[in-house]
Amino acid sequence: MTHPADPTQTDPTAPVAVACVDALGRPGQITLVRDGAQVVLRTPPGEAARLSPADAAQLGEILHRLAQRPAPADAARTVEGGNQ
Repeated sequence: MTHPADPTQTDPTAPVAVACVDALGRPGQITLVRDGAQVVLRTPPGEAARLSPADAAQLGEILHRLAQRPAPADAARTVEGGNQ
């Protein structure tokens, strides 16, 4: 499976979508974004996401890449009500 270019290569705060399907086989996506010192993973609401091996590998690569980036200066803020 070919994936589109990763926008985090040029903009580290750009959201990245990874394809998945829910338990009923409907297409969806997991969105990843760097927010301060945290990586936010948004999944379909109230759903489990099932990833193909290629999509799971892409998710792992993107998570690793986002986690390795230095945190921006505003890293002290919280994400969606959570703590660092």
